Amino acid sequence: MVVNPSAEPARPFLAHLERGREQSLRSHLLGVSGAARKHAEKIGIGPAGAAIGLLHDLGKYSRAFQEYLARITASEDTEQRDPERGKIDHSTAGAQTIWRELKSQGIQQGIVGEMLAICVASHHSGLIDCIAPDGTDKLSRRINKADPQSHHDEAWANAESEIAERNRENLHDAALVSGFRDIITRICRIDSNRTIQRFNVGLLVRFLFSCLIDGDRTDTVDFSNPAAARCRTTKRNIFTNGSHRRRQDPRKPTVRPESRR
Repeated sequence: MVVNPSAEPARPFLAHLERGREQSLRSHLLGVSGAARKHAEKIGIGPAGAAIGLLHDLGKYSRAFQEYLARITASEDTEQRDPERGKIDHSTAGAQTIWRELKSQGIQQGIVGEMLAICVASHHSGLIDCIAPDGTDKLSRRINKADPQSHHDEAWANAESEIAERNRENLHDAALVSGFRDIITRICRIDSNRTIQRFNVGLLVRFLFSCLIDGDRTDTVDFSNPAAARCRTTKRNIFTNGSHRRRQDPRKPTVRPESRR
């Protein structure tokens, strides 16, 4: 990983640009990381959610993506679809980062790295097939994508030092691997059939993938529609603290539903 902490950009790199409103990439990555951690923590793999959320859009730190983002925004103003829409790879860089770092730490870490890398690489396409029907190793081909196309080194050269430090913490958190080890152990105890065990581990990957997708989509929609975001947050708080329940006026008798005319 190549990081240049002194190269903080004068103008922030953007995740989204809509009608003149900007969402910084730093804000988006941290927001999705927090949301994905919260979702994944429900089954004890919060660190995994944090890791994939932070890296899912790492490739957006490339100049190619930033120029593309400005260009498609301009094309929307003229109602002309940009022919390069969706052609700038911004997901492979994060998958490569996870794969390379965790594979270098050991066998168990490498297995976890594969599951996390699949989620990051797939977050715009749906979960990819690791092995194609013809036997092609599609995941390895994606991970081995050349840097000029994945923008891995450029992304880390442009990323804020906060993002780089948070990534180091995430990928060296002992709970990242231990959480997976514990839940896979529980999965194997449920059914001794190896086929069922593999199927259930596949469901675990799908669950983690859904944590990322939900966090990414929610953070993006909240940026696009701040009013709806405030409404959603307000409703969530109301139902969390129980204030949605109507308080009975002590001066009025309780009326049972069946006694109403």
